[in-house]
Amino acid sequence: MAGSLVHWRDIYSNEDWNWLLDNMVGAGGVQATRELGLKKLTEAISNYHQLTKDNRATLMARVRTLGRIKELALAYLAGQEPAAGPAGNKAPKVPRGYGGPTDAWKKKVAAGEASILPWVESLARRCSKKAAYLTALKAYYDSHPAGTPERNPASFLSHLQAVDATYGLASRAPDAGVIGMGPGVQLEKIDPLHRQSEFEFKGGEVKAGEFPMDQALVQWVNDPRPKKPAFFLWLEKHPITLTTPYINKPAGHNYSDDNRLKSIKAVPYESAPFFHVMPKAGLLVCKRSDAAPGVQWQVFDTTGTPSTKMTNGMAYVYTLDGIYSARHWPGEFHHSSFLGGRDVRCAGMWRVKAGKVELVNRDSGHYKPSPHQLMLFVRYLGWANVLAGDAKFYDHGKSWEAQRKLRPVNTIARNMHYKLLV
Repeated sequence: MAGSLVHWRDIYSNEDWNWLLDNMVGAGGVQATRELGLKKLTEAISNYHQLTKDNRATLMARVRTLGRIKELALAYLAGQEPAAGPAGNKAPKVPRGYGGPTDAWKKKVAAGEASILPWVESLARRCSKKAAYLTALKAYYDSHPAGTPERNPASFLSHLQAVDATYGLASRAPDAGVIGMGPGVQLEKIDPLHRQSEFEFKGGEVKAGEFPMDQALVQWVNDPRPKKPAFFLWLEKHPITLTTPYINKPAGHNYSDDNRLKSIKAVPYESAPFFHVMPKAGLLVCKRSDAAPGVQWQVFDTTGTPSTKMTNGMAYVYTLDGIYSARHWPGEFHHSSFLGGRDVRCAGMWRVKAGKVELVNRDSGHYKPSPHQLMLFVRYLGWANVLAGDAKFYDHGKSWEAQRKLRPVNTIARNMHYKLLV
């Protein structure tokens, strides 16, 4: 079903559920048990939506009610003919093209030939995922007895200002040992699901970026009510959470297109595997973070790695504990994914072939390391003798004059020649 993997999206609204009952085959039913099952589901869904959604005190009541709805949905599916239901455990999909459901599927709905069964199965799945998210949300609020950073707009803006004062490029000391994530990605960092977000914070104001989460954040900050729920609770009543795409939506509805909601991806923080990388005998060697005991270190090579940032390159972070590297992909693995957003010495992209570094930069939107921090990393690589003879490095987005400061001193990287890229 459209968007069934979006963990925070709520179950069907009363309006959408009634639309399904009116338009899907089997909703009227010829068997009394089928009709009774749908009536029970309708009542349970109505009870669920009567619970206050932006109140921390009702989170577990919602979880319990979702469990009841899931039980009723599975009981309804169990009573159907096997041939009439979806095959195996494969998630059913609404047949759709680039802009939404296909014309063939729309015609089936209009002709009364589209089945209710896949939607009931999707309802059961969505109950499980939504309950898991609400449980995580409760744990998040329980773990902050003094209040979360996003408990109100004033607190959140104060949090961003503190981050900006410590890690902002304008105030960062040239010789800073470590750096943290900037203010524009703090929402992603504190989010229990780490949903993709990157906004602009300038002059004490938040300006929305390209992601729906950023736009919702700006709406929350500008909400005129004197008292409003914490952001993640407030989001429970936002169209991002409540919308089921393609069902009963007027033309021009901001979230009627599933692609818009699918752009909100949950980024893994310390949960996805990556490579531990270290220099050894003039080469970079690596071992996966999830490698079994006894697995040997292998020569590190990024050749063939798909990336939107660097051809045949990977993301890296240089930390107090060593170097980590992995494929960078928007919404799936960010520089923040390695250490859960904790401080690093440097971060960016690099290309490594047969254990030798061919290209390295400081291209990390989450950390934004300074030119000096890139220089220190390049000096370390030169000291470890793991730079290729024609190794190149560049200062992402800086002028030629700024890049000249990056040239390693000969005593550190003796006989190495670097090409400065503009």
